[in-house]
Amino acid sequence: MSIENHSHHPEPELPPAGGGPVVSSPARSFAPQSLLPSIMVGAVSYGGTLLVSLVIVLLAIAGLSSADQAKALDNPFLPREVTPSPWQWLFQLAAQLVAMSQFGALGTSAEVTAPFVGSVHGSASVFALPLLLTVVSLGLCFAASRWTARHRQAPGLTGGLWSEALVTAAVFALLVNVVAALASITVPVPQVKVSPINAVTFGSVLGSLVLGYAASAAGLWSVRTSAQDPRKAALAKWLRPASAAGVHGALFLVIAVPAFVIVAGVKAGWVATLTAPLWAPPAGLYLLGLGHLSPISASWSTSSSFMTSTSSQDSVFVFAPGLDPAWAGWLLVLLALLLTVVTSVFWFLRRDHARINGIGGWLALPAAFAALGLVAVALSPASASVDGSSFVSASSGSSLTLLTPLIMLVWGAGAEASARYLAPQLVRFVPAPLAAHLLGHGEVTQGPALDTDAPAGTTPAGDGAATVAAQPGTAPSGTQPVTAPPAGHPASASPALTTHPALAPREPLTPKAKKALAFSFGGAGLAVLLVVGSLVAVNVIKDSNGPDKPVTAYLQALVDGKASRALELADPGVANDQRVLLSDAVYSKASKRIDAFEIVSSKVTEDSAAVVADVHQDGRKNRSTFTLHKASPEFLDEHWTLDSGLLNKLTITPSVSVRAVTVNGQEVPVTVSTSGYQSSGQTYPALPGEYTLGLSASEKYLSAEKSTSLVTIDGGTASAPLTVGPSNALVSEASTQADAHLTECLKSTEANPSGCPFGTYLSSSTRNIKWSLVRKPAYQFSNEATGPFSSGWQIHSDETGKVKVSYERDSSYGFGTPSWKPDSETQSFTLRATVTVENGAVKLEYSRY
Repeated sequence: MSIENHSHHPEPELPPAGGGPVVSSPARSFAPQSLLPSIMVGAVSYGGTLLVSLVIVLLAIAGLSSADQAKALDNPFLPREVTPSPWQWLFQLAAQLVAMSQFGALGTSAEVTAPFVGSVHGSASVFALPLLLTVVSLGLCFAASRWTARHRQAPGLTGGLWSEALVTAAVFALLVNVVAALASITVPVPQVKVSPINAVTFGSVLGSLVLGYAASAAGLWSVRTSAQDPRKAALAKWLRPASAAGVHGALFLVIAVPAFVIVAGVKAGWVATLTAPLWAPPAGLYLLGLGHLSPISASWSTSSSFMTSTSSQDSVFVFAPGLDPAWAGWLLVLLALLLTVVTSVFWFLRRDHARINGIGGWLALPAAFAALGLVAVALSPASASVDGSSFVSASSGSSLTLLTPLIMLVWGAGAEASARYLAPQLVRFVPAPLAAHLLGHGEVTQGPALDTDAPAGTTPAGDGAATVAAQPGTAPSGTQPVTAPPAGHPASASPALTTHPALAPREPLTPKAKKALAFSFGGAGLAVLLVVGSLVAVNVIKDSNGPDKPVTAYLQALVDGKASRALELADPGVANDQRVLLSDAVYSKASKRIDAFEIVSSKVTEDSAAVVADVHQDGRKNRSTFTLHKASPEFLDEHWTLDSGLLNKLTITPSVSVRAVTVNGQEVPVTVSTSGYQSSGQTYPALPGEYTLGLSASEKYLSAEKSTSLVTIDGGTASAPLTVGPSNALVSEASTQADAHLTECLKSTEANPSGCPFGTYLSSSTRNIKWSLVRKPAYQFSNEATGPFSSGWQIHSDETGKVKVSYERDSSYGFGTPSWKPDSETQSFTLRATVTVENGAVKLEYSRY
């Protein structure tokens, strides 16, 4: 077997001008001119980070602006007309995001003068690490420092490594915090003094210094130290298990995060996809913890001393099996298990087999996994707090728990065990070039077969064992030449690496063996695919039939005006004669129905579920909770059924008693209980919308202007008054009857006709009494006499009428023969009557008073 070393090693450093030994120590003679490249590295690193931040903010604002998501930026305390567009804050937001990526917290404070209270101070802050930007800043600082060290024109003109890294970090930290301070966001709030919003804190100063220093020093040190430097070999010893743990975490994130972003994009649309650079990397840390059975801790607390002192706090722990849906959590655990096996194979190839035995050999990988968990815990916290002086305060936060490093330690122990006992059997399936690359050998020429069943950490023996030639270019007779690894390389320290089972030649498989192998792997893959596919398909189908489905269908039916469909999904449980407003004929013509809705959350608890939705109606927004239960559940369909819907009430109250009114053109019976000035009206169940009321066409003698009443999504009973007046036909008929009544009264031969609006007092010595009309009264209709809920109207004389009574009077006064002489008198009168309509007939009830 021939092994040629093609790995790259930095070229030895040139001696300073004038001769002398190469100085590999970081402590160099200080050269002031050497600081300029370090300053440039700090500036370039910040400039590149700011540019990436601008792109991230640009995408985030575009996402929030899509699909009317800009409503999310509305603030009830800040008038929209004085709120600048987020696009105007593009640079400021980008500068603050860079500061937040260096462990800064975005915060502000405010002061307001309130009546009876005086000056009130408050503050608010948000801490969340934009992890992608943190990684970008580290990468740029490392790469720029490394490039600068490689391309120095005069190697002698260099300062100390640590001093150069410190200059780079100082410039980077200065730019991060000064630019963020200068780009503070100013928000104008009427009558409130709000300090500029920025993310410059002690954390951002210290974080940018430490991160910049570490990245720059690592970049410089990777070039300036020679391959023979013992410190590099010592570092490599620690980097091997760290690289295995890093590969494990990186593979998990590379698979889990894109899948999560795709799912979020499908469910939430462009707003989730375009803002993914902000939330996806931190979410990946939570997924990493959940996949390894580490819980996420979320806590919140509130307190208030306004009027009465109250406080509350709570916390919750989220585990992978508790996710909704639960199969998503188990997929994360399955992914962690598979990648643990993959990592064990990687570790089997990369580890120093000379140090495999002993406690150190067992603890190296678990310790690296624990360190990975510790880093995840350190980077995962997110929090927000509001402090309103002594009146109100609130805070919330989430992070991976401190158990994560311990749990990852256990996973690392599992990977170590797999590397010892399972990986030696799996390594034969790793392609030889890939195995050689991971071993650091370069090109491989296969030799005789090796004993791959040898215990891990030992050199496989036998006639087929590969040998390393004592001198490059020579080889014992009968063996293939092998290029010796360079000094300091792991292979040079351990002969076991030069005879590693992964480098053993693979005997060509016979066609039959190839077919059997293909059949085995294909069958296993197909089985896994079928199992996983079946589980995913079942859960996808069940999710598509989840409790949010009937809620969505119900709300969509309301949007479309399909009352019958809405009643199918949520039976109101009311009598049929009470469903007159719940028909398609009525509801389809209702205006201002629900015009939009969004499902906010869905929670299943055994056989019940609660779905929260934001419902919009004519500019209103109401958050409603719908409860559901399972009805005859099946394997793929739980048959979720709504317990109730958005059913409110509408009370119809006409001003006079009528048999029916029209609602959206459909006749609706009305029974009104009237007592003096009180009326109960007729109440019917109704769906959200605006209803138009009028009178039925059968009401010949009544008239009413159409009115509207809005049943809102806020709940309660809506009032629908209808002012009913006399129609022209009623006025005409009542006037005709009044005239006829007056005519009958004029026919009377009595001095005081019964039921008539006029009369006089005459002595008994009168005869031949006749009434005649001098002036007809003018009629007027009103309902004021008997109240607004009267069953009729009043007809009375707007102008009084006048009659003349003629008669003969006995002027003898009873003495002697009667002497009859004609006489007459005139009088004014007013006609008053109550007009009612009963069974389609007009009736007048007259009164003299």
